Amino acid sequence: MENKNFFNNTRGFTLVELLIAVGIMSMVITAIYGVSASASRSSTKNEVAAEVMQNLRTSMDFIEQDIRMAGLDRFGLAGAGIVRQDAPVPMPSATHLYFTADRNMNDTIDNYDNSDGITEDGGDLDRITYYYDAANKQLRQCLSDDTTDPLCETVANNVGNFQFSYLDVNNAQIPFPIDTDAKLFSIRAVQVSMTIQKPASAYGPVSRTLTKRIICRNLEF
Repeated sequence: MENKNFFNNTRGFTLVELLIAVGIMSMVITAIYGVSASASRSSTKNEVAAEVMQNLRTSMDFIEQDIRMAGLDRFGLAGAGIVRQDAPVPMPSATHLYFTADRNMNDTIDNYDNSDGITEDGGDLDRITYYYDAANKQLRQCLSDDTTDPLCETVANNVGNFQFSYLDVNNAQIPFPIDTDAKLFSIRAVQVSMTIQKPASAYGPVSRTLTKRIICRNLEF
């Protein structure tokens, strides 16, 4: 008799109870998904940020190696150094830098010659121009003073901002425009500031900036 009463008193879930249970389960699932999505978003941004910083450092090291050679002129007969020109593009400027170095030490600033199909560490690298192509967000290097040269190569992509600054012996910035020999010959260091920005999937762009002061050790002090 007692067992019969037990089964008679046993009942299933009401509709309200089921709705409450479903609601709680939905909130749990939503919370788990939110945590998972947040972790995935953070991981994606961190990966892109690491890639951007690596690209920045690699590009900056490449630029630094070249600029440190500006003015290399063993006997002072080649006339090497940072070069000033007014046309077709004013240099040096915030976005353009042209310099020479007598790398093969033949007392001459040679022109690029790729007739042998090889870019050597000698006269082929005596003339170098760096310029920022803002339209295409690229930093470019040319082995001449001609920024339209088809042999120009891209040093960095996704460059959101770029600037050269020129410093004197006291590390004071030389004001633009650098339109006199007095200003030109007072340059002792070049400060490079570059920002690379890259999309991180659907989570917005990642932007990093690196600034480095490069001493032009071959320019006369």
